[in-house]
Amino acid sequence: MLQVSPRPLGFGELLDGAFTLLRRHFVLLFSLALIPQVPEILYWLGVTALVPLELQTFAGLFIVPWTWAITVLLTGALVHSVVHLLHGDAEPTIRDSLVAGLQNWIPLAVAFILVVVALSTLFGGGALAVGISAATGVLVLGPFGIFLAALAGAALLAVMAFLFASFFAFAPAVVVEDAGPIRSLVRSWELASGDRIRILAITLIAWILVLIPSVIATVFSISVMGFEAFFSGDPEAMQDSSLWATAVLQIVGPILNAITYPFLMAVVTLLYLDRRARTEAPDLARAVDSLATGAPGADPATPGA
Repeated sequence: MLQVSPRPLGFGELLDGAFTLLRRHFVLLFSLALIPQVPEILYWLGVTALVPLELQTFAGLFIVPWTWAITVLLTGALVHSVVHLLHGDAEPTIRDSLVAGLQNWIPLAVAFILVVVALSTLFGGGALAVGISAATGVLVLGPFGIFLAALAGAALLAVMAFLFASFFAFAPAVVVEDAGPIRSLVRSWELASGDRIRILAITLIAWILVLIPSVIATVFSISVMGFEAFFSGDPEAMQDSSLWATAVLQIVGPILNAITYPFLMAVVTLLYLDRRARTEAPDLARAVDSLATGAPGADPATPGA
């Protein structure tokens, strides 16, 4: 098992550490994240070239299972690489990291599904309840009913944020601690205890940084398509522009993902190690002090338990 960092990391240190790791090992992490996405790039090139524009959205549904499976694989592979790099080991090979991701694929996939089902069920049921209460409240209470519905919606978002922060570390728990899917969720919940607001803030900032390049690429492609169609006034030119924009987005998307997803996994892994340092290192220190002073009740076999 990975040794726990003896020092907790500050807010800025977590993000800066992830950037530094990505910069120093860019070729490894970028290649690791890009190679499994090559079939998806080729698929979209084929769809763009061969499938009519009106059917491309439908054709995109066929690649969704592959995209999801590769995301799970990359999650395990990147956490494995980041852990070894942070631990000071020799730089792992792409093959070793992908093998590690494959070995952890089933527990990671099950944990992913459990988290998505839990959050989706809560959000769907909560949104339905808020909608019904809003409609009923308007009829019964008027404007005050809208205010109560807004409060209920805010409460739903707060619960969603609470759960999102609680399950932040299930992937490192699987890879580092060989935890099963249920145990990884429990472990993440334990590590998040008492620090969920900070965890949520860091992960949200990381997600925003990850999404910015994709948003810029999307806006740029749509803008180019719109300007060309506007000035030409030709429906066929508009369709050609749509095909071009779609092709660019489907090629650029995986490339950007190969840059940003390693950063996100580095942030999550560093945050996981930070929480271990904050929760386990003090317990270990207290156990050592108790043993050194001969305090009763100290169990040398289970420090930090």
